[in-house]
Amino acid sequence: MADDPGYVSLYATLTSLLHQGTHDWQLHPEWIDTFAALTPEETVVLYSAGGPTGPTGPTGPTGPTGPTGTDGPTGPSGPTGPTGGTGATGGTGATGGTGASGATGPTGPTGSTGPTGPVGLTWSGAWSAQTYPQYAGVSSGGNAYIATGAATAGQGPSGAPWVLLASSGATGPTGGTGATGPTGPTGGTGATGPTGPTGGTGATGPTGPTGPTGIYNASVTGQALTQGTDTYITNSNITIASHIQAGTIVKFAGAITKTASGTASPVLTVRIGTTGTTGDASRLSFTFGAQTATGDTGYLEGELIIRAATSTGTVQGVATLSHQSGTVGLSTGAGTQVIQTVSTGFDITPASTKIGFSLSGGTSGAFTVTQWSTVALNTI
Repeated sequence: MADDPGYVSLYATLTSLLHQGTHDWQLHPEWIDTFAALTPEETVVLYSAGGPTGPTGPTGPTGPTGPTGTDGPTGPSGPTGPTGGTGATGGTGATGGTGASGATGPTGPTGSTGPTGPVGLTWSGAWSAQTYPQYAGVSSGGNAYIATGAATAGQGPSGAPWVLLASSGATGPTGGTGATGPTGPTGGTGATGPTGPTGGTGATGPTGPTGPTGIYNASVTGQALTQGTDTYITNSNITIASHIQAGTIVKFAGAITKTASGTASPVLTVRIGTTGTTGDASRLSFTFGAQTATGDTGYLEGELIIRAATSTGTVQGVATLSHQSGTVGLSTGAGTQVIQTVSTGFDITPASTKIGFSLSGGTSGAFTVTQWSTVALNTI
């Protein structure tokens, strides 16, 4: 079979492979004998399809490292190996930044109501004689008390149902005197205090100078007036020269009676002059209402005011007449008659000027003046 072309070719190929590289390889004798024992058909099968695997030959010596070939394509991933043991814990890493706050969760359910607490004290201020409910607190004598039950009016804190709650502490030692502070600003004027008690009577002072003598005149002697005649009333005049001024007041008053005769109107005349008689000029007159033929008692009064104490001065006056007999006697009307009038201008400045009064009971009128007074006020 050495002359078989297939065998020769296979042998030559194997020999060529064995002699590649730096080593001189020799085909094992068994292989030479094997190839020699093959029939042509077996050789064809071996050449074309390969025969069964022969026994593993002895390991040859390690050949030299061949040149690095080009990288082949990456092979498929092998199966995952078994999990290795847990490695040592690594060092703590740096703290990361705070994350954003999460959304507020829903409100939880309301818890159950807790047990009722103990009844508290009701402070009622200073004790007084009144009723107090249980647990009322009061103060008395610097101490505090609590009522353990309802207290009736008048039940003082010294006994049931009151119980001492807190007593006043002892007075502490007096502290040292502090430094004087700066003077504060002057405060506003305070309210006027209450009037103090009346002091004792002081010593009598010296007698003052004698004041000017008042200007007045009066009569208490009954004066019967001549019927139908204007009669000057005795002691009715006062001397006012150099004593009057604007605003001087002359007051007059007199009591009169009449008999049952006479029905005419009575007339009172103010006379100002220097003689003190009916010869002095009439400056004012007051004519009252008609009388009746009935006896009566009446009262004349009035006042004069000097409006101007000059050479053209004037006098203003008012006179009233009241009587006892209602609608008869001195007047047909009940009540008081009132008449007002003002003089014309005249010279009121002459020395010894007097103011006096005359009265007429009218025709057949029988009058008696039982008293009269004239007084000047606000003189100089």
